[in-house]
Amino acid sequence: MLRRPSGSGRAAALLLAVVGGVTACGPAATPDDPPATAVSPLESAAVSARAAGADPAQIAILESGTVAFEDYESAMNRAYECMRAGGVDVTVNGATPYHGVTVLDVAIESGGDADGIADDCYERHARFVDEYWQVSSPGAVDYDERRAVALKPLLQQCLTEHDIDWPQDASFTELGDLAFGPGTDPAENCLDEVGYSVWDG
Repeated sequence: MLRRPSGSGRAAALLLAVVGGVTACGPAATPDDPPATAVSPLESAAVSARAAGADPAQIAILESGTVAFEDYESAMNRAYECMRAGGVDVTVNGATPYHGVTVLDVAIESGGDADGIADDCYERHARFVDEYWQVSSPGAVDYDERRAVALKPLLQQCLTEHDIDWPQDASFTELGDLAFGPGTDPAENCLDEVGYSVWDG
């Protein structure tokens, strides 16, 4: 289940790599082939949802061409109702702003059979909408871009202070990856030091 990024800088770095979209893959192009067309994050999410056998309502949201908070909320609520029907306690505490989007603040029972039921319901009814909404929707991408601009100088300075060489033309994502390179301590990394996971600009 997609969770909000914790204090783990590695998780934050992996999220960085997801943003920016996916391109279609296939055989090597020849001069006579038409140019490859880009696949948007929303289209990619729809393909993944269909392949996973997600509920038609979740697929319909992803195929609609846009996802609003109401779409995200309806998908999540269908997952929560599925969990409750399976005997799992779910408490929705309302909505809260988070990293450029609004998300539902929820407490879900864990342990025993509850985990398996919750994971299955989430996968069928909400996973792909939730992942798109929190990582690749316009609000989330805009937030990520603003955070990268704000934190890049601090990240460069931190890497330098830790004697980690970085190319002058390195992107923010590449700089973040260097924080976990050979010889670095995963428990002490520059993404955490510059406040990547808690930035709220």
